Amino acid sequence: MRRIMTHWLTLFSTAIFLTSCVPGLAQTPPRVAEPVGPVFEATAQNGNWALRIPGCTRDTQKQVVCAVTVRSLAQSNLSLTLPLLEHYLVAPTGFRYQGYAVVEGGRPGANSITFDLGRGQTSNIRLVFPNVPESVAFVPYLSMAGYEFRGLPIANNPVAAQPSAPAPSAAANDPGVLHEEVFEDVKLRFLSCTADSQNQRIRCAFEVVAPENRDSKLFVSALDVVDMNGNIYSTSTCGSVTLGNRDGCDYTLIAGLTVRGNAVYRWDSGSDRVARLRLDLYVNGKNKQIVVRNVPVTR
Repeated sequence: MRRIMTHWLTLFSTAIFLTSCVPGLAQTPPRVAEPVGPVFEATAQNGNWALRIPGCTRDTQKQVVCAVTVRSLAQSNLSLTLPLLEHYLVAPTGFRYQGYAVVEGGRPGANSITFDLGRGQTSNIRLVFPNVPESVAFVPYLSMAGYEFRGLPIANNPVAAQPSAPAPSAAANDPGVLHEEVFEDVKLRFLSCTADSQNQRIRCAFEVVAPENRDSKLFVSALDVVDMNGNIYSTSTCGSVTLGNRDGCDYTLIAGLTVRGNAVYRWDSGSDRVARLRLDLYVNGKNKQIVVRNVPVTR
């Protein structure tokens, strides 16, 4: 009888398992759609509980620590199992820093911890990120086991936190920037072009800087290059462009981040300079062709 009752209670209770955020997997929580401004609270897809981050700070060891409140929205007891390690934040420079969770109370397991919440009850969690540089005073993006938070300032930071922190902009005369252009509040900077060892492709490095207050949908395609003799080498494909670790065909640029990219063009020229190259850029459905002239090619 006791075993039957235990089984019935297990079915009656809601068991929620947080999963890690792996792009492209259908079972992961939905992405925040075109967020404008900060996102401090995320609600579970089934509506049984809510996560809220009141704020982040630096502890005495200079680690970034974010307080998280879990609130039950279920009509009955809620059993919540939380992975300890599947949490990370992304700095404005685009670097990712892994963290871990510390839960007050609960039943610890090898890689997770389980705690029980009654109807309307809350529990407190701390997310600890040990290796975040002190220069980072703002978190554009934080993933807690796949649930997204945006625009979190870091209090008690050695570098004074700003209410918003776009990626640092290059000076107009920076010799490392060949060309800089802004379209729909997205900044694109061309950095360099390098020929491969067979001199059949050139790879042009660039970076894209997101606006600080919203995500942007990008489609980026390499069009063509013209060498100094007037020969045209056509590419015309978004698959020849990489942004971060993905192609340029459909990319969500997270607010406040800077992302490195590469555009690869056909090239069969002994010239050490590109007379002109073109990149097709779509931002939230609006289009502009980016043209860069007189670009040196290194080998």
